[in-house]
Amino acid sequence: MAALEELIPSDPELRTIHGAYLLIGGFVVLFSLVALFIKERLYLSEAFVATALGIVVGPKVLNLFDPNTFSDSTIHRSLLEVTRVVLVIQCMAAGVSLPGNYVYKEKLSLAMLLGPVMLWMWLVSALGLHLILGLDLVQSLVIGATITPTDPILANSIVQGKFAEKHIPVHVRLLLSGESAANDGLGLPLLLLPLFLSQNESVGPAIGSFLWRVVIYQVLMAVAIGAIVGFAAQRALKFAETSNMMDKESIFSFSIALGLAIMGGLSMLGSDDILASFVAGTILTWDHWFNTHLRDLPFQESIDLLLNLGYFVLFGLLIPWETYDTMPSLSVWRLILLAVWVIFLRRLPAVMLLRRWIPAIHSTREAVFAGWFGPIGGGAIFYSMLAVVYFDQPAYPMYPIVSFMVLCSIVVHGGTVSIFHLGITRRNTYRDWKQAGNDRLASLRATLKGMTAPATQRQPGVPEVTVVMESGRRVDNIGSDGGPEVEVHYDGNDSPGVGRSDDHLVS
Repeated sequence: MAALEELIPSDPELRTIHGAYLLIGGFVVLFSLVALFIKERLYLSEAFVATALGIVVGPKVLNLFDPNTFSDSTIHRSLLEVTRVVLVIQCMAAGVSLPGNYVYKEKLSLAMLLGPVMLWMWLVSALGLHLILGLDLVQSLVIGATITPTDPILANSIVQGKFAEKHIPVHVRLLLSGESAANDGLGLPLLLLPLFLSQNESVGPAIGSFLWRVVIYQVLMAVAIGAIVGFAAQRALKFAETSNMMDKESIFSFSIALGLAIMGGLSMLGSDDILASFVAGTILTWDHWFNTHLRDLPFQESIDLLLNLGYFVLFGLLIPWETYDTMPSLSVWRLILLAVWVIFLRRLPAVMLLRRWIPAIHSTREAVFAGWFGPIGGGAIFYSMLAVVYFDQPAYPMYPIVSFMVLCSIVVHGGTVSIFHLGITRRNTYRDWKQAGNDRLASLRATLKGMTAPATQRQPGVPEVTVVMESGRRVDNIGSDGGPEVEVHYDGNDSPGVGRSDDHLVS
C-alpha cells in the first residue's frame, strides 16, 4: 500500500496538471457526443461552451482547479507557449485549407484587410483604451496592438461546419479564414513599434532599428523562410508519394509536424514563427496537389475541435477575476464600455468604408458579416504574454484588459451566429412562401394589370435546372468541383418536379 501511495502525486502543482488532463480530455469526449446538437440546434460555438466550463470549474465558481497554486511567471510562460503551439498549428491548418493559390488570387482583398483595415483596428482600439480607461499613449498602443489581430481559432469556429457551409458564401468564409491566419503573424510589428519608440530618445534611430530588427528580420525573413520550407516540403511530398513511400495518413500528420518544426526553428532565431507557418501552409497547397490528397480527410475541422475545446477551457480557468475593480480605471463598467467600443468600432466601420476595394466581398450584407465577425482570441493572449515575458511589460493591467476583451468577443461573436440564422430563416421562409404561389397580393395585382403569364409547359423527362444564387447574382464557383451548384427534381412519373434555387444570404 505504501508503494501505491508513493505513485499518487502529493505536489499540488502536479495534481492540478493531472486534473487538467482529466478535465479537458473528459470534456472533449462528452462534447463530441452532443457537438451536432449544440452547434446546429443551440447555435453555440465550441469556444463559448469550453470557456463556460473553465469558468465553472475554476476558482470563481466551484474552485475545483485553482491556477493560483502556480507562480505568476510560470502561468505567463506556460500560457505563452501553449498559445504559440495552438496558433502555429491553426495557422498552418488555415494555410493548408485554402484552395491552391488563393492568397495570390485574392491579393487585393487580403492587402486591404491586412493594411488599412488592420491599421484602423489598431488605432481605434488604442484610442478607446486611452479615452475610456485613461491609459497613457504607449500603453494604449501596446495593448491596442494585442487585440488587433482576428483570431483564427474563433474565426474558424464561425466559418466552419454545416451552418457556415449552408448559409455563408464560400468566398466570405475563405477570406475570413485566410485573413485571421495572416494578421495573427502581422500583429508583431504593431506591438513592437510603440515599444521601440518609447525606449529610444530620438525617433530616427528608433525607426531605423524597427525597420531592421522587426520589418526585415521578423517579418520579411519569416515570409522567405516559410516560402522556402513550404516549397521544399511540397517537392519532398510529391517525390515520396510518386515513389510509393508514404500514405495519406502520413500526409495529414506531415503538415502538423512541419508547423511545429517551423515554430521551433523560427523561435530559436527570434523571428515570426506564426507568420512563417501560415506562409509555408499556403505554399504547400499552391498547385492544389496537397488539397487533392487531403480532400476526404476533415483536416481543419478535426484540428479546430481539439484546439478550441482544450485551449478555451484553459482560458476560462485563467481569467483573472480578482483583478477587476481593484483600481478605478479597471472597473467593470469601464471595461464593458470599452468592449462595446471595440466590438462596434474596431473593425466594422473600416470594412464598410473600404468594401468597394475588397473584391472578395460582393454585397453590403457580406461586408456587414465580414466586418462584424472579427473575433479577439488566442492572438491577443499570445501578444500580451509575449510583451510580458520578452519585453518586461507589466502583466497588470495588460492581461486583465485583454482577457476581458477575449471573453466579451467569445460571448458576442459566438452568440450572434444565431441572430444571423434567424434572419436567414425568416428570409428563406418568406421566399419559399412567395414562390409557392401564396403571395395573394402580388397575384391580385398581376391579374388586375392583365399581366398573368400562362403556365410554362415542360416536356416529360427533361430536368429543371436551377442555379444557386448569392445576393441576387449568379455564382459560378460554388460547389465541390468549382462549377455551379444545380438541383434537379423528378416526380414519380419520371417527369421533372418543381426546382427551387436557394439564395445563400448572409443576413
